[in-house]
Amino acid sequence: MKQLKIVSLLLALVMLFSLAACSQEAVKKTTAPAETAEKTVQTAGEATTATEETADEATVKVLIADEGSIQERTVDLADLKEGATLQDAITSEAYADVFEATLDNGMITAIGGLEPDASKSEYIFIYTTDTTTEGIVDVGGEYTTTVELEGVTYYSANVGAGELTLAAGESYLFQIATF
Repeated sequence: MKQLKIVSLLLALVMLFSLAACSQEAVKKTTAPAETAEKTVQTAGEATTATEETADEATVKVLIADEGSIQERTVDLADLKEGATLQDAITSEAYADVFEATLDNGMITAIGGLEPDASKSEYIFIYTTDTTTEGIVDVGGEYTTTVELEGVTYYSANVGAGELTLAAGESYLFQIATF
């Protein structure tokens, strides 16, 4: 029994280190340069091509980056319950058609056309600009990775979408990574 616990612990540590080491490589591979990426902005209404950035403190931006394109969704926090998480937003009735997210036991398996290929060890990774909410990001931490997109730095989230509480004015990024 003790050997099983040790082997399980070692396996978990190897997987954790593998994820951390590979995630930076995956970020470089899947992040498109801002000047070549097409950006689509969509709210609960219709989609438009973005030409101007607007910041509203009662909203959050959710970006979906996939090789050469960036989809931007704006979520009005008034449409959600107080203390809503990223998962609440992408699965809410108000935004279900906007995100077209699929979840399996809390794991995001597809969102906005972004679908990882399990045979290539891909998964959807979450980044955020929220560096002030405790427990969300470990800025400068050993396992924290960053993505630079349109002059904004996004930090790898320490929690999943179901635990990532939305903060007004912040941005959240979904991107495929490999492990």
